[in-house]
Amino acid sequence: MTDVLHKNFKAKMSVKKACLAGVFSWVLVLVLCTVPVTEADYTAAVVEYKAISWLLPFVNEEQAHAIIELNLDAFNYLASEAASKGADILVFPEYGITGFVEEERDYVVPFLETVEEPSFHKSKGCIPCHEKFSTQTLIQYRLSCIALKHNITIVANLMTVQPCDNQTDPRCPPDGRYQYNTDVAFSNEGELVAKYHKENLYTGEAKVFNPGHNQTEVAAFKTSFGYFGLFTCFDLLFPYPAERLVGKLGVDTMVFPTAWMNQLPLLSAAEYQQSWSLSYGVNLLAANQHYPIAQMTGSGIFSPTTGAVDYTYDMKSFLGRMLVARVKSSGQRSARGQFADLNNYSQSKHSKGQGITSAGIDGGINSGLLSGIQRDDAQFKENQRSATQNQSSANSFDESMESTFRQVPQYFIAQMNDDPYNLTVLQGTKGRVSVSNNNITCTVDYVRESDSEMYALGAFDGLHTMNGDYYVQCCGLIRCKSNTDPYQCGAEMSDAATIFQEFELRMEGQSDQTRLFPEVLTSGVRLPQVGKEWGYSEKMHQIWSRGGTLMEPLLAANIFGRWYQND
Repeated sequence: MTDVLHKNFKAKMSVKKACLAGVFSWVLVLVLCTVPVTEADYTAAVVEYKAISWLLPFVNEEQAHAIIELNLDAFNYLASEAASKGADILVFPEYGITGFVEEERDYVVPFLETVEEPSFHKSKGCIPCHEKFSTQTLIQYRLSCIALKHNITIVANLMTVQPCDNQTDPRCPPDGRYQYNTDVAFSNEGELVAKYHKENLYTGEAKVFNPGHNQTEVAAFKTSFGYFGLFTCFDLLFPYPAERLVGKLGVDTMVFPTAWMNQLPLLSAAEYQQSWSLSYGVNLLAANQHYPIAQMTGSGIFSPTTGAVDYTYDMKSFLGRMLVARVKSSGQRSARGQFADLNNYSQSKHSKGQGITSAGIDGGINSGLLSGIQRDDAQFKENQRSATQNQSSANSFDESMESTFRQVPQYFIAQMNDDPYNLTVLQGTKGRVSVSNNNITCTVDYVRESDSEMYALGAFDGLHTMNGDYYVQCCGLIRCKSNTDPYQCGAEMSDAATIFQEFELRMEGQSDQTRLFPEVLTSGVRLPQVGKEWGYSEKMHQIWSRGGTLMEPLLAANIFGRWYQND
């Protein structure tokens, strides 16, 4: 291990003159999708990619490079496809190059690279593809060459290292190195133009990586077609770095590599990505990992005025997908992109394998960076299954239990996205219901075709503490998982059959510092068209669909609020 670290720390930034061009056809098969090209400023492509990972916990340098090469061969192929469709910028997902790695600092060492400062800090730009090749900068070399070869700007995610002296630097870890989850951007000339170290680490990542701090300038880059900022996955739920990049620097597009695990009904990937773009008033290019078995899917290209230009949500297919769409850039900033006073905001506290064999390589997940989350999710689902089985067993002994479930209490508490929501059930085909929690009150007026499916209105005003601490103020109109048991309202549900001719959801009592995110989902976890099927107020404390404009059965309509200062 010491030898590997020594090599990493002493390696010079160098690369050779030509890209490795081989493509392993068995690595990846993609369904390519484009939307009709309309007048706009640039063409963006995002890839929901199923990264190749190493199944064994211990990975040596040779094995790590084998994984990296396989994924980068696929990236090269995808860049060729994107360029052929006229894409100016191409975005890959978080962990797309390395796959997922065990939840130990030393285990990721074979994947780490040292990345120089972006080119605008130097008199001469950093173009790794023009330099002498080194295995210690393999990823940067390949990305630079791919961008140069296909004349396309590329954003990708990798694991990086920066040596430090814990004798002089009080924040330096005991092992003498900072390890980061890092996004990099290479221009169409192969030049390193931006890098960003993820600030808000998700659960087990904190065991492996250090959070980045105060990186606004280096996390933004300008091109001839737009001004872009970088952030990663869990950052989407926090104010920084987005508040600095959008509010201070004025970027018009945020680029978002992610490995997002969907959690209905409030935090499904594409659902929240769209609401974030609407709330902040900027374009969002989101590229997710494609691992349905780990609830990972949901990528898109989002406009701050019309929502999803194109997106994907696919829990059935093994295949990934590329989206290509035209995007409006400069001057399209929405006036809704207002920024709270965050002066008082305090951020949340956030042995080697033997040889290379195909048996060690797979597209599945066997990683500590996810296993803890999966165990939590599995335990939660097991508890739900046990409760359901126990209830079914009880019903078999006492049929009167069914009538008990049908006698729904007016107000009750149930778990939604791991938080205790106060809920009330909608009664009849039309009406008004309200429910409160702490300072907020949620009200919905509705007209629906049928009352055969159970829907509930929920309210939560408090600190979310599962897989990270952050303060939420939320109103949610949701399809319940059961039509008889109200205590399953809030459980994950992806299908519905009830058409709402009209609904209007309102939130009152929230902090004036709370940033609100409007969300509407229809059956199958689809995003109905913003402005045509549903709308929202300027302050985003109301969302509605009137006159039968919502074409598909309603799954959820939410006003999700983040009170950043109360974290």
